Amino acid sequence: MAILARRLAVVSLFVSGGLMAPGQTLDPASVTKQLICDGPKACSGGYINGHIYETMASDNKIGVLVSLAVVGKYVRVDIFVINDSQNNVDVLPSNFVLSEVTPKQKMLKYVDGDKLIRSNERRLAFANAMTAISANHQQTSSTTTTRGTVSAIGSDGTSVMGTYSDRSTTSAPNYAAQVQAAETIRARDEAYANTADFASRTMLRANTLLPK
Repeated sequence: MAILARRLAVVSLFVSGGLMAPGQTLDPASVTKQLICDGPKACSGGYINGHIYETMASDNKIGVLVSLAVVGKYVRVDIFVINDSQNNVDVLPSNFVLSEVTPKQKMLKYVDGDKLIRSNERRLAFANAMTAISANHQQTSSTTTTRGTVSAIGSDGTSVMGTYSDRSTTSAPNYAAQVQAAETIRARDEAYANTADFASRTMLRANTLLPK
């Protein structure tokens, strides 16, 4: 219970009355229910596949199961909502509230999943660009040394002999580094695509649960 014991989860559910007559309005205060879990006595809990969860209920008609996990600098909240009432229930993730109570009281800001994916895409593109630039600037060099002997004989019978030595260095792109960079970028793109696809498919979005 270490994770949930340190945090206060407040889930707001908005219950709509279904079809209304023209001009009829509902008082938001009368249709909004707040389910609060601030400790083990306020809601029931348990484990699912090793993950701690807490269950909150409203009039035994609306149930919310919440499981928290710290992922890097974020707190991920997995939510399951059950509507056993006679009314529609609007599930609005942007209205959910999470507050950390220890070691310091502070509200945790809701992070829109789509914006998080786009932000990570920009970071990925920058990282890939830097990897490619670094590989393209790497060079390989080779040095060649040539040695030999020359001789010459004049018309008067005199001769001259000598030796020579020549060293030259050539540079070329480091193709091995470029291949390795391309493989790094490919693996990074594939890993991110899998993560982004999972996040997109499992992301809790605003929705309406019909009665029962």
